[in-house]
Amino acid sequence: MSSPPWLVTMTFLMEGVLVMMVAYMGVAGNILSFIVLKNQKVQKTFHNLLILLNTFNMIYLLTSISMFSLPNLSTMFSGTYQNLSLPIVLPVAHIGMVGSIYSTLALSVERYLAVVHPITKYRHKYSSMHFILPVVLYSVLYNLPKFFELTTACPAATKQGITFNETSSSEDLQIVLNSSLAEGSCRYWERNLVPSPLRRSYWYLNIYLLWLNTILNIIIPIISLIVLNIGIMRMIEQHRNNVTDSCQVVTSRPSIGPRQETINWKREVVNARVSVYIAVILVCCHTIRIILNVWDIAQTFKEGQPKTFYWPLWVDLVTVISRLALTISCSLSFYIYYAQYRATKTIFRRKRKHFVNMETQ
Repeated sequence: MSSPPWLVTMTFLMEGVLVMMVAYMGVAGNILSFIVLKNQKVQKTFHNLLILLNTFNMIYLLTSISMFSLPNLSTMFSGTYQNLSLPIVLPVAHIGMVGSIYSTLALSVERYLAVVHPITKYRHKYSSMHFILPVVLYSVLYNLPKFFELTTACPAATKQGITFNETSSSEDLQIVLNSSLAEGSCRYWERNLVPSPLRRSYWYLNIYLLWLNTILNIIIPIISLIVLNIGIMRMIEQHRNNVTDSCQVVTSRPSIGPRQETINWKREVVNARVSVYIAVILVCCHTIRIILNVWDIAQTFKEGQPKTFYWPLWVDLVTVISRLALTISCSLSFYIYYAQYRATKTIFRRKRKHFVNMETQ
């Protein structure tokens, strides 16, 4: 059944136009972040994690352009090029998305240790690699099976008397693939995109793609982000006086020790706010995915196999909105960082000028 015109128009505007615009804005910001953040001399762990986050964001943004924007804007790309690129681009996009989620979580953990437990003896034993390695390894290893989900094959199903549709069995699909390999005579632009037997497995779909993805890549990181950042914000509120009085401490020229301690705490708070804002945006944008996953899970409890699932129009609409939201989430991290530091420097400069004027009176 074809989609109604309003949904086609909405998909074109959101996935074709808005995703392209937001993704290009995000790519530009991420490129700037590599230039700015690599020169930071203090709080290297925080800035290295921010670089890691922007790297995964860049991966997702580039793949989202290929998967969503270009197919909507170009009929040629939506056919041949999409079929040839999707078996690789799709798993790479998932690596970028999962890496972005867990990089944000690692950033929140680092800020939680820095702000809530700044004097713990274990904090200074952790380096950037203690956060980066687990995130990279998990993001890549978890998504390795996705590289075997899709493939391209010559249109041999008709010659074998097999019609490929939602009811095709794994044996039918294997015949198609084997026939395609044996034939090997079609040109690359004639090849069709087909799911592998792994991708058609009922248990693979339900356990790996649905349940594990929902639990490990949505519920656990989102709940963890909420808990960690609530703790961070509470601690920032408790020390607000320390931050607002930092200008007075500087202008009164105390000993180097207390002054440096105040400056260091101010930096910790600014970085913590950057982390909190990034986490808030990620939680809001990824929460939309929960709607889709909950609907999928609800379908698994109904009688029948997945081929009987009802796919309403509102699911298509929420899917389009979710894709745009994920692109927004991956595009704003550097702009949040830049805006927070710009605002903080402006406030700090005004307060320092105020205290200087008070002392001269």
